[in-house]
Amino acid sequence: MRKTKNKIYNSRNGDSGKKSEKERKSKTKRIRTELFTAFGIPLILIIILGAVAYNITSKAMESKYEESANGTMATMTLYLNSVCNNIKSQMAELVIDENLMPTITRTVMNYQ
Repeated sequence: MRKTKNKIYNSRNGDSGKKSEKERKSKTKRIRTELFTAFGIPLILIIILGAVAYNITSKAMESKYEESANGTMATMTLYLNSVCNNIKSQMAELVIDENLMPTITRTVMNYQ
């Protein structure tokens, strides 16, 4: 009778010991999974947010750069047109000037 009691006691203790260890491992895995999920999901969302923000900012900067370059080109065109018109008007003055024409004619004749 005593052996039977010991077997029953040992089997109960052995089973309960194994269950508690399995329960601890299961609990550890569950906690690990929950922590990974709790920190992993926000991390992934932050990375996605950063990538989207980078793309939006990149496109905005590119468009601003293009606008600025186009404005600079338009201003340079106006400046060069102004310079060309100024040169044309000065040449017209020189051609019309009667005092300058004899000097130019003599200079050209001397070189021929």
